[in-house]
Amino acid sequence: MNDLHTNKIRRDYQASALSLIPFLIMALANIFKLEWLNTMDQTIGTAAIRARNDFFTPFARFFTTLGGVPFSILFLAIVCMIFFFILKRKNLAIWYGFTAAIGAAGLNQLVKYSFKKPRPTFEHLVIQGGYTFPSGHSMGSVIIFGGFLFLVLHLYKDLKMKRFWISCIFLLVLLIGLSRIYLGVHFASDVIGGYSLGASTLFAFIGLYHTSENKK
Repeated sequence: MNDLHTNKIRRDYQASALSLIPFLIMALANIFKLEWLNTMDQTIGTAAIRARNDFFTPFARFFTTLGGVPFSILFLAIVCMIFFFILKRKNLAIWYGFTAAIGAAGLNQLVKYSFKKPRPTFEHLVIQGGYTFPSGHSMGSVIIFGGFLFLVLHLYKDLKMKRFWISCIFLLVLLIGLSRIYLGVHFASDVIGGYSLGASTLFAFIGLYHTSENKK
């Protein structure tokens, strides 16, 4: 059993390291102001602006709300209470709350203020202040909803249910990130960087959880 846990922990940290690569590429491109990054951001951003219409815009606003701070806090609180008080899985509830607080909130703001990258000059369809890299919605959605998926996979043994939840969470996170580009408040590189750093952080905390469980 210890060997199985050791291999699982190793895979967690390997996944964390590999997930960080896109963020590092975006970060270096921002630091050295590489032209290909600007070309990519402007091309994708312009295409998203041109795709705006009365049908897509309400959906974009809806999904960006799901990735926002108020909903994320509410979702986090409800899930933590369910796992802590109803399911009696206190270790998972504490892990989830700690992961979200450190990763989705603390780390994102730390990195944003390190880069201090201004937001796009595209027309913003929602009010959004602060800096742009990496996308807080994208990073937060990976950690909040990806962390929730980690909890759910502990509950369900049925493969079909696992696939269902994986598909739902993947689609939700993808649409949240795309909504930020569509609404004009983030560059594509911000979203990619947010996804990457969020996934790396989540896998790292999953590794810490498995390490803790292995010691027990």
